[in-house]
Amino acid sequence: MLTTRKVTPREVIRRNQIVSVEARVNGLLLQARARALSDACAGDVVVCENLRSKEQFQGIVLDTGTVLVP
Repeated sequence: MLTTRKVTPREVIRRNQIVSVEARVNGLLLQARARALSDACAGDVVVCENLRSKEQFQGIVLDTGTVLVP
């Protein structure tokens, strides 16, 4: 018997994983790398940490494992 507890989305990001981050600003595509601070599935909002400045920000997880910063 299937229940909602057994049917869960696949995690595409694991806690402390280094992820690709993309942001579109005025028609430009900016790309960077960051550390994910939690596990996340596609469509989830995840908090990431900039590898150099340690500043935290949020982005939306794409099914490719990339984090999109709106």
